Amino acid sequence: MRYKITAPLKGFTGQSVGVAFQSGVAEVEDTSDAGRSAIAYFQRAGYRVDEISDGESAEVLAPVDGDKPYDPAGHKADEVLAYLDGASYQEAVRVLDVEAAADGKARVTITGKRDEILAAKTPAPADDQKGPQA
Repeated sequence: MRYKITAPLKGFTGQSVGVAFQSGVAEVEDTSDAGRSAIAYFQRAGYRVDEISDGESAEVLAPVDGDKPYDPAGHKADEVLAYLDGASYQEAVRVLDVEAAADGKARVTITGKRDEILAAKTPAPADDQKGPQA
């Protein structure tokens, strides 16, 4: 399950317990011990924690600067990479596409990691395809 985390400090951009926030918002999955621990911490610390249903659009969940979507051109490469760490798959694709489309200004330090970034966000296949049991 995925969760949208909203920081109590509006507009917070940075890391908290290993989770990258952009403009006060982050996403966390409860599929790992680290994810479950982070979610429990956020609940105790007064962050808003909302379950994300499978049907929700990534655009609705995408962190925004004011009313505008995140624009990598306004950030240093290491800031964009940190943002992409915490972004959903769809948001990462959007930001990477925007970066790649920057005529003559696309940064290889970002676009060169596209496959690696997206592979890390692709969910593992479900383990429900087990063979016959003895």
